[in-house]
Amino acid sequence: MTEAKVDKLKLGAFLSLIRFNDVVTRYLAVEFMRHGSSSMRMMLMNALFLSGGSMSPTELSRHIFRTRHSITSMVDTLERQGLVRREPNIKDRRSINITLTPEGRRLFERMVPVGYEISQKALSCLSDAEVVALKRLIRRVREHLLEQIANSQTKPT
Repeated sequence: MTEAKVDKLKLGAFLSLIRFNDVVTRYLAVEFMRHGSSSMRMMLMNALFLSGGSMSPTELSRHIFRTRHSITSMVDTLERQGLVRREPNIKDRRSINITLTPEGRRLFERMVPVGYEISQKALSCLSDAEVVALKRLIRRVREHLLEQIANSQTKPT
């Protein structure tokens, strides 16, 4: 294959990833809205749940790839709903942790089956082997892009 064909192939694949991301984002918005939630809310609560129930805003920001400002906005909303609370960080009194409340934990646990249902419906067009391959390829591209981000943040332009 010529270099021009490879470049077009990669460009086409990358544009497909962008379109895929847009479709997945919309699909999740529609599906979670049917259950009175949102994908961002679930990502934030999942991060807290997996970490044992508590993280700093910076850790949350890194974990779900959002700015601290958007994390603050989401936490404000979840706090008003009684799903999380801000607590002093016992290791660093200058900072806070975001902690799932018992109500937040119960809601998250009720939503886990919804997440399974959504993922089953979304990937039902693939065989198990294709799902494994897709997961491996997506992880590889994600890790590569994270390296690119890290490198671009440390090198002057």
